[in-house]
Amino acid sequence: MEPIILIGLITLFVWWRRKKKAQKPEIGSLSPSNRGTSGRATDNKTNGDHRPPQPTPQRRQIWGRLSDQIEVEGEFARPDSFKALLGDELGFRTQSGADRAVNLQLVPDPTNPYGANAVAVWCEGWHVGYVPSGKSAELQPVIENIGMSLEVPGRIWARLDGSKVRARAYFHINATSELNAHGNPPTDREALLPDGARMQVIGEENFTDILAPHVPDSGEIMAWLRLKIDYDFRPNSAKKRVNVFLDEEQIGWLSDVQSANMLPLVEYVNERGKVAVAKGVIGGSPLKAEAVLYVARAADVTRDWLDSQGEPTAVESVKRREFEWDDDE
Repeated sequence: MEPIILIGLITLFVWWRRKKKAQKPEIGSLSPSNRGTSGRATDNKTNGDHRPPQPTPQRRQIWGRLSDQIEVEGEFARPDSFKALLGDELGFRTQSGADRAVNLQLVPDPTNPYGANAVAVWCEGWHVGYVPSGKSAELQPVIENIGMSLEVPGRIWARLDGSKVRARAYFHINATSELNAHGNPPTDREALLPDGARMQVIGEENFTDILAPHVPDSGEIMAWLRLKIDYDFRPNSAKKRVNVFLDEEQIGWLSDVQSANMLPLVEYVNERGKVAVAKGVIGGSPLKAEAVLYVARAADVTRDWLDSQGEPTAVESVKRREFEWDDDE
């Protein structure tokens, strides 16, 4: 009789263990009972068939010194995304974790069952979380009015903790009133130069009447700036220089050193029948406005980017203008 009782107890124990395991929520499950108090973000593979919209092919980019850092919510529910993005990094399986700078795309998700103001956050094709509800209610109508996804600089971090993935993501952004860049965005006949470090424009004091209306009350505003080559005439010489334009109006120029850094790149673009466009910002005050470029130097541009600009066309290079003498002097 005792062996039968023992077998019965073992069978009961095995059944109990299987039932308990089946009731344990899987990582990534987003039912309100097992995801804490957030309860708004939804995962691609859970909550029925809901999938957040993916980023649009064209995106409105954000750059400059951005004032706000926003923490992404719901990262813990998307372990597969962070494994794909950081799983091959050396630090992923260490206590310190792995992290890197990225561009994140913000996409309105009005059909989200947890809130119609939801804004999904994507990174390199992976859904990594959601904008916090307070900020998403402010951002969603702005992004929808722009008509395309918003691309913002950010950072992702993750580490493997046993069988769980612990993750974090955040992004930088300005006030919603400053998300539209001044000036016309690049067209098909223009070339957007690669991003780089801040490069100061000089000579802005000569164009205060043009810059003053664009200066914000505080901080900086984004601007699309054109770079064009001209000659700077001096007492005994004339030197090529890169002038800076906001649409069709000049707002300054680059120093001799920075012009030398940029001339080969601007000339390369011009030889292909295009105008060089760079991301920039305008700040300061109406009395002393300042302009800065965020652009890569010619020495920092990759071969892939150069190849993407196509072959040279029959475009006349910039000619040296004749010096215009002032007979009254």
